[in-house]
Amino acid sequence: IEVVHQWRIPGWQVVYSPDGQLLAISTDEGQITLLNAQTGQVLFTMPAHRGTINDLQFSPDGHLLASAGQDG
Repeated sequence: IEVVHQWRIPGWQVVYSPDGQLLAISTDEGQITLLNAQTGQVLFTMPAHRGTINDLQFSPDGHLLASAGQDG
């Protein structure tokens, strides 16, 4: 968690899944990358929005990832 606190990049969101197994990172270019939190292995990267992602949250059970962007 300390790394997340140090990683403050405007327009980026960083969030752990509730079980701590996954790490989701969004960029100011609208992409979301999902990583294995233990190994850092990239599981996938996908375009999600046409611009900055304002919020990124896992559902309480960790099965869904929601994002909100400036593109509505």
